[in-house]
Amino acid sequence: MEWRLRLFESSRVRLMVLFILVWGLAACDPPPPPPTPTATAQLAAAPQPTDTPTSAPSPTTIPTPTDTPTSAPSPTTIPTPEVQLVTNPGDKQVSVGQGIAILTQVEPVQKLTLTWTVSGTAGGSLDTDTGEQVIYTASQPGIDTVIAEGTAADGSLVKEQVVIEAISADVLNIPPLAEIFPQAKNGDMPSPFRDSEESAGSISTEYTEDEDCRNSGPYSLRITFDFRNGGFGGQVFRWESSPEGRFDASQFNEFTFFVKGTALYGFQVGIKDISGTEVKVGVSDFVVVNDAQWKQVVIPLDKFVTADQPVDMAKVRNVNFGFNKDHGSGEICIDDIAFR
Repeated sequence: MEWRLRLFESSRVRLMVLFILVWGLAACDPPPPPPTPTATAQLAAAPQPTDTPTSAPSPTTIPTPTDTPTSAPSPTTIPTPEVQLVTNPGDKQVSVGQGIAILTQVEPVQKLTLTWTVSGTAGGSLDTDTGEQVIYTASQPGIDTVIAEGTAADGSLVKEQVVIEAISADVLNIPPLAEIFPQAKNGDMPSPFRDSEESAGSISTEYTEDEDCRNSGPYSLRITFDFRNGGFGGQVFRWESSPEGRFDASQFNEFTFFVKGTALYGFQVGIKDISGTEVKVGVSDFVVVNDAQWKQVVIPLDKFVTADQPVDMAKVRNVNFGFNKDHGSGEICIDDIAFR
């Protein structure tokens, strides 16, 4: 019995020692690492939105249109034109062979696209069948009707006519100047001019009925000149003594005339306004003058108004045909002079 008691005591002691050892080992182990947070925990840890959300920026305010919108500008309307045909000079009675300008007058001013025709008993002809003006010439006594028809800039139709009576020059008794240069008939009598030096060349002019010196009508102007030794001169057509004291050429585009004769080196055409401004243009820039046939010279008036000192075409004092040493000597016939 005693040995069993001692065995029991010994076993209990061993159990206690074992317990103590196990407990000591457990106490010496490091604590386990903290658990890895789960996705749910991470989501929970994320900052939560506040109850009051951040407001978006206010949109740009577009001004409210006014009750009365700004109206678009009204398109410009072109009034229906009033068109008249007028002759220059104003006579509607002309001599056979005399050229007469027929012009259009438009109110308000706008571009016209016209076609011209002529018919009647005077056998008349036109220098062109288009444009805003023509030169009419009759071939025999009689009456002709000149018609212009076409359209204006606004599209409206235009049709106008003028009746012209052609009469024999002997019956009509037209003065030479009015027959050769009708637009100068109300001006001063044309006259030659030259350098004041007695020894500086010579010039003479005359109206002639010589058939070899006429392009049309009963008269023409013959000019004989010699400036081989220097000086200058010519023939001048003036308007200083006319009722207006000037000639208004602003409505025209060209200055034209016919010439024939011996002028190997040509000559000059000058236009002077009432202020004294003058521009001269050489005829040789346009034609070569010879005595075998008539040549028509057509000089655009732009040549006189685009110079460094332009001529005022609304206030023309005179037109002249001029010669100097560069032109030598010769004799020419000039006919059918006109602004057109």
